[in-house]
Amino acid sequence: IRNLNLVNNYFEVKNLMLSKFNLEKLENLVLTNNQITYLDRESFSPNLKNLVRLILDENLIEILEARVFRHLAVLSFLSLNDNRISFINDLAFDGLYQLKTLLLSKNQIKSINQLTVNSLKKLNDLRLESNKLETIYLELNSLKKIYLGNNSLQRIHFYKESCNSGKLILFELDVTMNLFNNTAYNGIQFDCPIFLEDFYLNRNNLIIIRDQLGENITLLLNKNIKSIKRLFFEYNNFSNLKLFSLDSNLDAIESLSLE
Repeated sequence: IRNLNLVNNYFEVKNLMLSKFNLEKLENLVLTNNQITYLDRESFSPNLKNLVRLILDENLIEILEARVFRHLAVLSFLSLNDNRISFINDLAFDGLYQLKTLLLSKNQIKSINQLTVNSLKKLNDLRLESNKLETIYLELNSLKKIYLGNNSLQRIHFYKESCNSGKLILFELDVTMNLFNNTAYNGIQFDCPIFLEDFYLNRNNLIIIRDQLGENITLLLNKNIKSIKRLFFEYNNFSNLKLFSLDSNLDAIESLSLE
């Protein structure tokens, strides 16, 4: 068996008895909408050594303990959307050396220790929409897409071990529906020069800051943002907009949306 779909049942992981079957060729396991409430180190046995994709959406999981996925060394896609997760152990994802996509949207997550995600050295796509995050620290090594919409964020800190290890590019950064405003424009901090393709700041409380003459209007962005291809500021508090300008260090923007 390479693909196993167990959607819309009443399974708990302990009742699946995955270790009792020959699943060494299994690559895709879907357990969406079951009755899974708890995961521990024995939930996924060593016979799942070739599992590449694991989906646990729409269950009742509240806690991710240390090394829950330790036997899934080649897993590249993990989805835990729409659970009740409020606590993630710092070592919850330890052993996921090949993980590229991590989906944790629609949970109850208030904070994530920077070690929790930063240990995932090949992670490209991180999704944490619709949680309760207020602050987050992320290391930008392999990350290319970051989705943080619909939280309570006022501060995000992106950093990297070395700023001299190649050009840093983010394809998408989405912080739609958070709490950034005119006093928190530095709430999105980059320690290294960054080149952004799509940057979404929709539905925050952004207020454009007037210059000394009270005429021109400037939105201040972090000085390390070196370029943005598409910039989205829709549904904010902009009014009486006469002139929109950006930091002089910022390259030309291909597309700007201010609906």
